Amino acid sequence: MIKWTKYYVDPTRQGRINLPIDFDFQEHADAMGGYRIDPACRSKPDFFNKYFWDYHEGRLENYDKFLRKHLRKESEILSVAGGRCANEIYLLEDG
Repeated sequence: MIKWTKYYVDPTRQGRINLPIDFDFQEHADAMGGYRIDPACRSKPDFFNKYFWDYHEGRLENYDKFLRKHLRKESEILSVAGGRCANEIYLLEDG
């Protein structure tokens, strides 16, 4: 579902250092030094049930309504510090 692009800023080189892209959760967990595998990440329905529908008492559903009202479908979305990116992934599911 997600690709993780990682980099860090190196002030001595006046730029950023790109790190390899991770293409699945386990690869990303290994690259970051370990994360617990969350059973909710095993399927789309499990993920959305835990991190979209039941998360923070409907807060992400309100974000979704706002985003759908204000974003154009042809726009690109950049997520920075978006946590599990449930809103972004939910939008991607809709094209």
